[in-house]
Order: sequence, then structure tokens, then C-alpha cells
Amino acid sequence: VRATLGRGDLGRQSFSCQFGCTDITVPIEDPANCALAAALSRTRLLIASYVVAENALKLAAADFSFFESLLRAAAEGTVLLVLETTHRQFPAVLAAAQRGAPGRLEVDCPSVRSNGGFSLLIRKRAGGGAAGEHRQREVQALIERFERDALSAAARSGRRG
Repeated sequence: VRATLGRGDLGRQSFSCQFGCTDITVPIEDPANCALAAALSRTRLLIASYVVAENALKLAAADFSFFESLLRAAAEGTVLLVLETTHRQFPAVLAAAQRGAPGRLEVDCPSVRSNGGFSLLIRKRAGGGAAGEHRQREVQALIERFERDALSAAARSGRRG
């Protein structure tokens, strides 16, 4: 937490947690996302929990613009954690995030022990110096695998992407 928030003594910090309605099928500038837009400058942890797969068609139709606008507007140090039933949408989420903050993202895909799957973890950084090069190659290989899985699933269902 300390590294993520970039703060000193956690005992002297004030933390809060708020939940609100957000529509991930439209950019954060949309009126439906006004609460998120207002809180984004002071938010450092965002969690998209089991909403991407169920909204996949609408997200794809909008080119995942929510995640592009979110990472564009997010402050440095902000972490987006995407928890999902499937990893197949992670490449599109990441591509949109990269459009919003080109060259400024650290990415990881931690494994989820309970179901053998993965989560997507994106951190917006100030720029310069990438995270461990070896780990980034591993993550890139995972993202490429996820993309192949998405294409394979789309082919089986008779639709694209």
C-alpha cells in the first residue's frame, strides 16, 4: 500500500473507501460517470470486479473507451485491478488503457489461486523506466495468449473479437 500510494507513515494517513454507480460502457466524461470523474483525482485504487465480461459486447462496440478515458484522467500512482471470470477481454482493456496513458503503464497479470485464472493489474506511473524487463516480457506473452484465446472463443461462437 505504501509503495502504491507513495506516502510516508501509513499510521498518520487518512484512508477511505467509497462505492458508487459507474457505467463502464461509456467514457468517464459521460454524465453517468460524474461521481467517478469527481473522485478520480484523489482515488488511487480502482476495482472493476466481474463487470467486463458481462458488458463485453457494449465495451467492444465503444472500443473500450471507458478504460482509455479512465487511465487518461487518473492521477499518477493510480492502480486499476480488473477481476474477471475470463481473461479474454484483458488485451482490449489494456490496449484502451495504453491509448489513454501511452508509455506510462506498469502491467501485471497475477494468477488467481482459487480458480486457476488471472487478474489484470494496471498502474499509471509518471513515465520513464519500466518495471522489471523480464517480468514485462512474461506479461506480454500472457497478454498475447489471452488475445489468441479471445479470437479462438469468438471463432467458436461465430463472431469476431
